Amino acid sequence: MEKLSCMRELSIFEGLSNKELLMVPSFAKGRLYEGGEILFNEGEKMEAIYLIKSGQVKLSRLFKNGKEITLQIISSDQVLGENALFSDSEHAFTATVVEDAFICACTKQEFERLIDEYPQVGLKIIKTLGKKLEQFTKRVDSLAMYDVKGRLINLFFHLSEEYGIESSKGVTIDLELTHQDVAEFIGASRVMVTKALSQLEGIIKHNKKFMISEPDSLLSLIS
Repeated sequence: MEKLSCMRELSIFEGLSNKELLMVPSFAKGRLYEGGEILFNEGEKMEAIYLIKSGQVKLSRLFKNGKEITLQIISSDQVLGENALFSDSEHAFTATVVEDAFICACTKQEFERLIDEYPQVGLKIIKTLGKKLEQFTKRVDSLAMYDVKGRLINLFFHLSEEYGIESSKGVTIDLELTHQDVAEFIGASRVMVTKALSQLEGIIKHNKKFMISEPDSLLSLIS
């Protein structure tokens, strides 16, 4: 039942009835990963698909100049490594657990058999890939178009949309991010991020999480 529970609560399997879930081969093997553990490294062969049940995983890429750029942080109810279904190539980024996570994994071949039997799961995977590509494209555009302050504003706006929790005081980004974490998102140094944050009003840090008083007004500062 532990293997079945790896699948039951994930949104990509919402189209399957309980009876269908019971018919799905028990292929997903789940375990708890601690913060700092690496799921796979950039350049390694794609061999598995990961289903994130809880926790957070950072996707990052190391460039030739030695600078690491954070591409995305993914959290519960998301799929990772789905590119393996469409390619025999290598991982384009490194996946590191940043917050203790329970993750289920299965081989490419096992997941392909599942999609053959339940095509609606494959359609949801394609939608997930499309969304990630859009996010990566926006990140690259931001790095090319804006200075540090502009990239910082753009980052917080998009994080507030994806991870924001609204309250009477504003929107809290539901990620525990240090200034170094933010620096890796926007391709800057920690010192530059600290300086830029000090020049921005309406962005504060509370209980290790950033809070934005008026997210909708952020983009007007760089438009």
